Formats: sequence, C-alpha cells, structure tokens
Amino acid sequence: MAHSAGLNRETGRLLTDFDHVVQSIGVIFTTGLGDAILREWFGFPGMSLLGKLGTATTITRFFRAIALALTIRQLNGLPAEPRFRLVKITPVSLGRDGNLEVILEGIYFPRGHLGDFTPESGVASKLRLQSAGGILTVSGA
Repeated sequence: MAHSAGLNRETGRLLTDFDHVVQSIGVIFTTGLGDAILREWFGFPGMSLLGKLGTATTITRFFRAIALALTIRQLNGLPAEPRFRLVKITPVSLGRDGNLEVILEGIYFPRGHLGDFTPESGVASKLRLQSAGGILTVSGA
C-alpha cells in the first residue's frame, strides 16, 4: 500500500512513496527561494551559486544551501519536504566546467507529511543531485 502518491510532472503517470519524494525534492531544488507565491520560504537559496568558481567557500555555501532548503520550516511548522530528513551530503564530482554531482543521504519518513516521523526501514534513502550547464536535476541514487 502506498503511503503517498502524486503524478509525475513529465509523464502524468502515478508516482508513489520514495519516488514521489525524489520528485518533490527536485521541485524544491529547481525553485528559487521566494519564487513560489504565498510560499516565500519554499525553494533553493543556492541558485545564485550555480556557475560560480568551484572554490572551497562556494562549495561550502552550496552545501549549506542544500541543507537549508531541506530543513527550513514552512508556516505550518513542517519542512518543505517532511518525508525526508537530510543526514549527509557526499560530493561525487566537481568538474572544471562547473558541473557538480553530490549524493544526499537521509531518513525516509513515509508518513512525514501527516506528522508521523516513524522511519521506514530497508528503504533506499539516497538522492543524486547534479548540476550541469546551470541546470539542477534530482534522481534516486
């Protein structure tokens, strides 16, 4: 039985459980902070860092922006995506062309959107965040 469901933004097909969380986090990372009307705390504050030189300071700011986007509380008191709690960010690659790839590891709460933060055991809770050509994409890892 699915704990949560939605539609795939590209195909219109049904998405359930962690696949739906992956899409939801993708929406967060492709929305600039403050771009969603009436949801001023929703979005990714690191958009301005895309395309900058990959210095230690820039990468640290980018990682901090990732953590902020996934933990900042909305007006209802829940994080933007309450079904996923970020635990670890692991850099995979940073190219001279500005392309970046990181793995986000976290805890999956299938009923987090309902306020039940009981973790799901045995479920993969890793995401792959990639930036190529200034475009962010999120996929299951």
